[in-house]
Amino acid sequence: MKRKSISILMFIFRALSITVVLCGSSMRIFLHGCLWWECAPKRIFHVRDWELPASLFPDGALVGNISASSEGTGETERGTQTIFWTYGGAGYRIYRYATSRRAISKYDFEVNHMVDYETNMPWAKPTQLTFHSATADSVHIACGNGLQGTECGFTGRYQEYVIYYSSSIDEERMTFKDFEEILIYINEQISNRLYP
Repeated sequence: MKRKSISILMFIFRALSITVVLCGSSMRIFLHGCLWWECAPKRIFHVRDWELPASLFPDGALVGNISASSEGTGETERGTQTIFWTYGGAGYRIYRYATSRRAISKYDFEVNHMVDYETNMPWAKPTQLTFHSATADSVHIACGNGLQGTECGFTGRYQEYVIYYSSSIDEERMTFKDFEEILIYINEQISNRLYP
């Protein structure tokens, strides 16, 4: 009888232990979007700390502050900044995900949406753009026909972060060289924080 009671107690203890582990894992996924071993590390900075300064853009450009976009795609942090100038503009978005796996999915989405406004054909990288990042996990740069005429776009994945920047391009206000200088600035900002 004593042996049967011990067996029942052991069964109850194991069942409770399994229940606690499963509940804890479910709560972790619900609250953080990941399990312990796949979660991105804690950071002492926020994506909204990476605002692009007005000095990077044509004189007289209206440079908005970076803010959280109204709709998200499952990220833990997001920031959006818009910039307008005469006959042109730019958009800048930063996303942070709970896992690198989710960031890879968002990166792929952004790359697949760099397409010609009229033909839906993928944009191509012009020879004038030679930007390369030593710290990014993935980088895609391409240009083509967009809503504002010729546009160039950049998407980069840095661990759990995905950055997207696009800009209208012309010979007077935003050249390929100007566009590339902004990419260098963006890359330095995130690299200095992730790899101090």
